[in-house]
Amino acid sequence: MKNGIIIAGVVAAVFAVAYLTSDVFSTKVDQAAKQWAKWTPENIQKDPAGYLAFAQTQLEKANDTLEARHIALKTKQNEYKTKHTQAKVQKAKYEKLLVELRGKYSDAKNSDSAEVVASAASYPLEINGIPIKDETTLKKLAVKTNKKLKHQTKLESTYALYQKKLAAQVTKVEGQLEKLAEKREELDLQTEVVLLKLEMDKLNNLNDGLAAIFNTSVAIAGEPDAINVDDLIDAGEGTATDTEFSELGW
Repeated sequence: MKNGIIIAGVVAAVFAVAYLTSDVFSTKVDQAAKQWAKWTPENIQKDPAGYLAFAQTQLEKANDTLEARHIALKTKQNEYKTKHTQAKVQKAKYEKLLVELRGKYSDAKNSDSAEVVASAASYPLEINGIPIKDETTLKKLAVKTNKKLKHQTKLESTYALYQKKLAAQVTKVEGQLEKLAEKREELDLQTEVVLLKLEMDKLNNLNDGLAAIFNTSVAIAGEPDAINVDDLIDAGEGTATDTEFSELGW
C-alpha cells in the first residue's frame, strides 16, 4: 500500500503531461489511452518499478515530439520572417514607382504651361528603365503598379500576422517543454524514492527471515539453564588450599 501512496503523485503528474501535450499527439490519443489504461492502481501496486519505467519512456517520447515541433515552428517562423521582409521591400519599390509615375503624369499635364520646361515631361519618357511612349501607357503602368502595391501590402500584413501566430505557438511549446522538464525531474525523484523503498523492503524481508531463523533455532535448542555453582566444582575435588586461594590476588 505504501508504494501506491508514494507513486500516486507520479500518476497525476505524468497524466497531466499527457493532457498538456494532447494537441501534439492528437493522432495517437486512443492508442496512448489504451497504454495508460493498463496501469490501474492495482497493477501499479504490483509493479511500481515497471510503471515508473513506462512513465519515464512516455515522458521521453513526449519530450522528443515537442522538441521536433519546436524546431519545425522556429523554421516556419524564420521562413515567414524572410517573406515578410521581402514583401516590405517590394511594397516600398511599388510605392516609390507610383510616386514617380504620379510626378511624371503631373509634369506632362502641365507641360504646356510657361512655368514648366516642356522637355522635362515630354513623351516618350523613361522611369526606372521602363519606357513610356505616351499618356495611355503611363496610366496603364500606374494602375498595374497600384495593384501590385495593394497585393504586397496584403502580403506584408498577412506575413506579419503569421509571424505573431507562430511566435505564440513557439512560446506555447517552449512553456510545455519547461513543464515537461519539471515533470521529468519530479518523476526521476519519485523513481529514486520508490526504488529505494523497494530495496529497503528487500532488506527488511531479509532481516525478518534471519530473525525467524534465529528464533526457530533458539526454540529448538531450548533456553540455557541458569548457572549452578555446584556445576563449577568437581564433586570429588577438595576445598582449595590457602596457598591456591591466595594466588587469586584477592
